[in-house]
Amino acid sequence: MPTAFPLRVLPDGSLAQQDQFDAVIEVMKFFAVTGTTALPHAPWFGLFEAFTEAGRRQNQDHENLKDALNIALGKLGVTAVKVQGVSTGTADPRTGRRSFRVTMIDEFGAVRHGDVQAA
Repeated sequence: MPTAFPLRVLPDGSLAQQDQFDAVIEVMKFFAVTGTTALPHAPWFGLFEAFTEAGRRQNQDHENLKDALNIALGKLGVTAVKVQGVSTGTADPRTGRRSFRVTMIDEFGAVRHGDVQAA
C-alpha cells in the first residue's frame, strides 16, 4: 500500500515504517495548526481556520472540513486514503482544545478512525 508519507522519524532520529492511516492523521495534525496565510504558495495546506470554525459547532458532521482535507491530501499526492467524514469530538478539559474524529477509507475499502486536535 504505497503512500506519500511511509516513514516517520523516531525520537532517536532513526526512521521507521509507518502505517498509511497513521501517516495521514499525522499530516492532518499539521493542517489543523497551520493558518491559510502561513504558506502563501500553498494556502490549501493551512486549515487552522476551518478547524477553528468547525470547533464552534459541536456534535456535527463537518462536510466542508472533510472536503478541505481531501483537497489538501490530493494536493500532496495522497491518493490511497480518502476522508469519509469528520465529526466533532471532545474538548480537552485542561487546554480547551477540541478534537475531531476523522473517518478514512483506503483503496481496498478498509476503514479507520483517527483523532485530530485543533489548536
